[in-house]
Amino acid sequence: MKIFSVFFVLFMAAHSMNLLGEDSPSIIFSNKGIVDFKKNFDTGKTHKPKYGSYEVKGEILFLWGDLLDPKEFRQAKNLENFKEVTIPHFWGKDKDARKIGSGTYLLDIKNSPFGKVGLKFSMKSAHKIFILIEGRDPIEASSQGYVSLKKERIIPWWESRYSFFDLGGKKNFKILVHISNNYFREGRFLKLEIGDERILRSEKNKGSRKDFFVMGGLIIFGFYFLYLYARNAKDKQVLFFSLLSLLIAYRLGFTERYIPFLFSPGLALYQLLLRMEYLSFFIFPYLYGKIIFVMFPYLLPKKVKDSVNIISIAFCLSCLVTPSIEFLSSTILKIYHPFFLSIFILYFYYMIQAARHKLKFSFLSILALILGIMGFIHDALIEMGYLNPPHRADFFVLGTVFLMALFLAEKNVRNYQKFKKRAHKFKDMAKEGKDQLAKERDSYQIRLEEEIKRKTGIIYEQNRKLEVERISLEDLMTHYYFQKKSKDTLINNLDHGYMTFGENGVIHDGASIVTEEILGRSLFESESRGYKIWDVLFYDNAEKEFFKKWVEKVWDGRFLFKDLLPLAPKIYKMTENSYIEIDYKPIYKIEEEASNKKKVERLIVILQDKTEQKKQERKINRSNEDAEFIENALNNPVEFLDILNDTNELYKKIPVLEDLNYLETQREIHTLKARYATLGMKFASSYLHMVEELLSLKQGDKVRSTLSYFQVDLSKHLKRHAAIVQAAKKTMVDDGLAIPVNKVMELIKEIPNYEDFHFHIYKNYFLSDLLLKINRYKGLTEEIASSQGKSIIWRNEGERIVVDTDKYGPFINSLVHVFRNMIDHGIESEEERIEKQKGKSGIITVQSKVNGESFELNIFDDGRGIDPNQVKKTLIKKGLKEAEDLSEIKPDELIQLIFLPNFSTKEEVTQISGRGIGMDAVKAEVEKLGGQIRVSSKIEEGTSIVVELPILI
Repeated sequence: MKIFSVFFVLFMAAHSMNLLGEDSPSIIFSNKGIVDFKKNFDTGKTHKPKYGSYEVKGEILFLWGDLLDPKEFRQAKNLENFKEVTIPHFWGKDKDARKIGSGTYLLDIKNSPFGKVGLKFSMKSAHKIFILIEGRDPIEASSQGYVSLKKERIIPWWESRYSFFDLGGKKNFKILVHISNNYFREGRFLKLEIGDERILRSEKNKGSRKDFFVMGGLIIFGFYFLYLYARNAKDKQVLFFSLLSLLIAYRLGFTERYIPFLFSPGLALYQLLLRMEYLSFFIFPYLYGKIIFVMFPYLLPKKVKDSVNIISIAFCLSCLVTPSIEFLSSTILKIYHPFFLSIFILYFYYMIQAARHKLKFSFLSILALILGIMGFIHDALIEMGYLNPPHRADFFVLGTVFLMALFLAEKNVRNYQKFKKRAHKFKDMAKEGKDQLAKERDSYQIRLEEEIKRKTGIIYEQNRKLEVERISLEDLMTHYYFQKKSKDTLINNLDHGYMTFGENGVIHDGASIVTEEILGRSLFESESRGYKIWDVLFYDNAEKEFFKKWVEKVWDGRFLFKDLLPLAPKIYKMTENSYIEIDYKPIYKIEEEASNKKKVERLIVILQDKTEQKKQERKINRSNEDAEFIENALNNPVEFLDILNDTNELYKKIPVLEDLNYLETQREIHTLKARYATLGMKFASSYLHMVEELLSLKQGDKVRSTLSYFQVDLSKHLKRHAAIVQAAKKTMVDDGLAIPVNKVMELIKEIPNYEDFHFHIYKNYFLSDLLLKINRYKGLTEEIASSQGKSIIWRNEGERIVVDTDKYGPFINSLVHVFRNMIDHGIESEEERIEKQKGKSGIITVQSKVNGESFELNIFDDGRGIDPNQVKKTLIKKGLKEAEDLSEIKPDELIQLIFLPNFSTKEEVTQISGRGIGMDAVKAEVEKLGGQIRVSSKIEEGTSIVVELPILI
């Protein structure tokens, strides 16, 4: 107990000296927002030291409701709107200001005695501080949170900040402060300190060292008690001492703003950190009470203990579950303050009772409680504005922890006395054992001599065997020589080529014969001749330089070889038709110290001729493409034959291409390309992709020549698959999509009147349900979705639309872009939909409705939707619209701009998409029919394309 008391006295003395040793800054006065050092010195208000710092007291100019631009600030023009306020300033209590809002402070510094200036700000709000020096751009000295005139954009934050800057020979400067507050706490300008850079840097570093020293001590103290609890889980008081120490360290990190400093400001993060600070405050009476309950288990009535525990836990739970942080910080916190005060008055009362009954440690408990209450009163006065930071409650409570730990120290002393008595008993027992061991030692020595003789004989026999093994080792080395020779022969007879090289790139001797055959050159005596690996493998200088840099990275050792391997060249080509795969394997140095990282000594290069394999793969891919074409053509005969007819129409436009509208032709080509892609005719899509490129460049001659080549290749393809074309035509007849001749003859006999006959043919064969034409995209859409790891459900809803579908052909063909976009951009993958708690399969719905002489098609999905902000960025980036034109446009109108020509969110143009023609083509076809099209979308709910068209029969 005496030792612990000495430690506590030393601790409090050191802490007191630390507090008293802090240099208090001098006071310098501001008059009407102007701090004139020379005037202060001349009047004797402030002494003029060689170096020092000053706390500004007096008046500062304040402007509410505006954030003046530091670049455009002019004193003569703007000072008339400012008012004079005093520091510290609570603008939430200012009659001309409000609790929530923004404003500007201005302080004019004249005749500064410091060349290099340091500033210290203490504010309870979001702020941004600028230093204005004549002839220089404004300097942003400090920033915390986010300052804005709009409440919803303000992000509150808190922490004291230091800033340092060089006046560059100037004596005068201004401090311009932007402040914003949108939260329950009143905004406060607590303190401004100005001084020499070295003094303030020293103060900052000293404060940080002190805080971290105390936090470190508390953390060590807490984990030490936690270790004692782990050794004896029954000792609950040790656990509560540990939690209290860690809680104080945690609160010190918050009050001195070290924990918030680790994060970037954000409203959600601010609320979370605030909840954690309140939680640590709410749980303090619970932990303190647990310690008292353990120290004096029979002093407090059970009902009091239970009530304190239940109320403390209830406040902690309210901190976690209360949805509104404003309600938590106002109503709940106001309720908690009287509870907190009454609980500690209650503790104080019962500890006085303990002292009256002369219970052990009751006096220390009262002293500990007084220290804690003094600390909380000190911090409360800071929050009320009567005192300036820093907070000291945690330092006072640290004394509480030390005092209350005395109970544990005394208990450990008693345990030590018990163990000491047991040690004396064990000592006597050890003396008796020593005598017994002495007797046994003599007997053991005799046995030991006999054992040494026996072991000597064994060693002699082992030496004899080693001599025999030495002779056998020579024979073994001879065997290894012939074994190596056999291994070299084996390597030279493998299909793979092998060679090695070192850090300098020189190929080692011993490359296999297969390697020389693959490379087509001799590698004999490669080391003496200095053959470099990059000169042997590559002919292009750029490839050589890349490989050299890769080799340097391998031997540099800063990256693991497995991470660098994917970057290495994997293909070697002697000719256009050859294909050699390259692989690399490292051989590491054998280090004496196991702690060293593995270092590459040499690399093995493995060459494998894959030319024939690649030829077979190309044949297989060609067969797969043919199979895909055959399946799609037979499953969609109408679409297949329509595409061929539309292609023939395209051929007719070739001679008069100069007279065409390039944009309109590009739309047709883009749609035709997408239709060919859905049938699996990749060669046709590639040709039309090149035509698109040439059309965009308006190179008519090259367009004609490319389409001519395409016409020839397409004819060859159709001749090769003539049976498929005939089968598709026959399928149309079988499905009732064509009129057999015998059927026509029968109808002529049954309907002799020509007009009736014509009407019958028109009604039964020319008019059909438009949805049947659109539904042909169902299979193709499902196939595209499957190739992207997605699945869809196709739904039809609404009425039949009986029209002359031939008149809607180009419109129906253009819908391929709508369904492709829904799959590519709208419908998510199955994993993503599950994460979003959507159904595993996306849903595409085609909804129809007849409105008299017109009808309405609504095609919608339940995908991720269209982000208006992304549309806006794309329009500006691609130069389709100016930012000023989009500043006030509504989101619903903004997404209508996806129909603009050249609009695409893809960064690069590919064979599939990226030109921004698809949706433009759809709109163009709708307008040709005299209709309207509109898009609507909600993020994460889906996108709807609504088309209104007249009924044409």
